[in-house]
Amino acid sequence: LFTSYFLINLIILFLIKAYLADKQNDIKTVKQWLYFAVVLAIGFSNHMTTLLILPGTAYLYFNSRGFNKSSFKTILIMLAVFFPVLLLIYLYLPWRASSDAVINWGNPDNFERFFRHVSGKQYQVWLFSSTDAAKRQLIYFFNSLPKEFGINLFIAAIGLFAAYIYSKRFFVFAFITFLSTVLYSINYDIVDIDSYFLLAFISLSMMAVFGVIKLFELLRFKRFDFFLPGVLIFLFIVIQAYSNFGDINQSDTYTFEDYSKALVASTDKNSIIFGYQWDYFISPAYYFQFVENYRKDVAIVDKELLRRSWYYNQTNNNYPRVFDDLKPEVETFLNALKPFERDENFNPQLLEKTYRNIMTGLVSTNIDESTIYIASELFEKEMQNGEFALPQGYQLIPDLFLFKVVKTGSNYISAKDPDFIIRFPKNGNHYTNFIKNLVGSMLARRAMYELQFNKTERAKLYVNKIVKEFPGYQLPAGLTEVLK
Repeated sequence: LFTSYFLINLIILFLIKAYLADKQNDIKTVKQWLYFAVVLAIGFSNHMTTLLILPGTAYLYFNSRGFNKSSFKTILIMLAVFFPVLLLIYLYLPWRASSDAVINWGNPDNFERFFRHVSGKQYQVWLFSSTDAAKRQLIYFFNSLPKEFGINLFIAAIGLFAAYIYSKRFFVFAFITFLSTVLYSINYDIVDIDSYFLLAFISLSMMAVFGVIKLFELLRFKRFDFFLPGVLIFLFIVIQAYSNFGDINQSDTYTFEDYSKALVASTDKNSIIFGYQWDYFISPAYYFQFVENYRKDVAIVDKELLRRSWYYNQTNNNYPRVFDDLKPEVETFLNALKPFERDENFNPQLLEKTYRNIMTGLVSTNIDESTIYIASELFEKEMQNGEFALPQGYQLIPDLFLFKVVKTGSNYISAKDPDFIIRFPKNGNHYTNFIKNLVGSMLARRAMYELQFNKTERAKLYVNKIVKEFPGYQLPAGLTEVLK
């Protein structure tokens, strides 16, 4: 997020410098526009949403240099700089992918996968998905403005009028940038949408600068000169910093580290974890495995990423044993997946069937050599709607954080004591609250399992853990009796 913020501001800085250079030099030089082209290319190397600044850029450019042959010639010169710089940066992707990087997202080692990776093909399914999603994201955006800006929204509102008076062209540029960002971003149906509104927030911040200038004009008196407006602006900054500090401060957030490590630590040696808690568990767990070398014996397989051809290459490199006995099934699935990824005609029934075969086969071909754990989201959703099924003769029992696959009719199977520690921040959010509820529910399930085998004291162990460390979790009726 910091990189995006830095690069966007850098692009705007060079854009303004190029625009002002035109005014000073009467468009005789293109040097500043070439600098802008270089910085723009660097911006695109970070994130494709850099394109959201292009409508406003086009307005400033043609307003400055006119809509004529000379302007288009300059654009061609800029493109002659832009594309080589961008290509030079992008060439790192196939080079790095060819070395089988540990986290090889998209595996862009050939042109086809490179293009899919750069164009964000995998995420396009969430773009322009529905008007309901756009409405929900738009409401979220406007609801977030007071939290993002606080009292400084008042200064930005003053700045809107001041910018229109002092610099209509810059006002139009900021307005176009704001509008294009919001209209595009609200059509992206994801949870963590805030960073996609970044350019809109920056546009409002630029208006706030004009608001500050106007405040200085309105509040400057000969007696106080700069003192009074300076004090007020300083107070606005302090109030903004104070009101946002609680949400921004992550110094006491250890939840994802603690949860990921505790979950993996609860599993048997050389086990396999199958789930799709990407934001909460899988993503941080990959970091701890491959950067800090924590429990690399455990194979962590993401159910949703199994839909992507590149993920099999990454999984084979990191956990070669997982698909050893599934090679024919994987090959059949990848052949069925190929036309889908190429936007060609494909057989949806065959694709879904082979995908489900891989999920079930993941369990059946590894169960004799490894303990298999199924995440709760798979149990609650895919297993209930029939998308995922265990092999014949197996069932799930609640372990500690996960469900363990065991033979049907198995006698009592013990689990580790809940002696883990997960540190939750004082100010929880959607992600930390999700983990808190998830862990509480799994502990409750384990306690119920203990009661089925009349292990009351063991059940108390898990229930006491819930009551002590997860007070917000409501115990099922059957467990409240355990504490009496």
